[in-house]
Amino acid sequence: MPEDNSYQSNLYKSILSETGEKNQGYELLENKVTVFFRPDDRTKKGTNCYLEDIEGISFVGLISEKGSHQTEQLPKFEWLKPIKINKRFATEIIDLEGRYYEGSYSHIIGIDSLIICLRDKYPEQEIDEDSTITVCVVEYC
Repeated sequence: MPEDNSYQSNLYKSILSETGEKNQGYELLENKVTVFFRPDDRTKKGTNCYLEDIEGISFVGLISEKGSHQTEQLPKFEWLKPIKINKRFATEIIDLEGRYYEGSYSHIIGIDSLIICLRDKYPEQEIDEDSTITVCVVEYC
């Protein structure tokens, strides 16, 4: 179940927050990452953790200081880059087509590495190959 993010402004809800671990910051700066994965079905507008857009634009942001849903503390970002969401869909990890791994971070090359990455980022959630995830395919503006 996604964390409650109702305390966040629409601007914060429009940011794909990334930590920069495992060279993620470099890959983001170089606009190499065009596919992002999140646990659960986050495709329905108005639900928790739905990635908003403001007049068709969202952002990818590199976190410099983590926030907390429990304390409603917002993260701080080193930088934000504008993106456009071209496609957003929910699927079970086991059913994800291989082409989507190619647009993701270089360390995500298949089912096993995707599960490890999501478990690292969302340790409070049980994630396995039957888990539903949201896939966001983006382009940089």
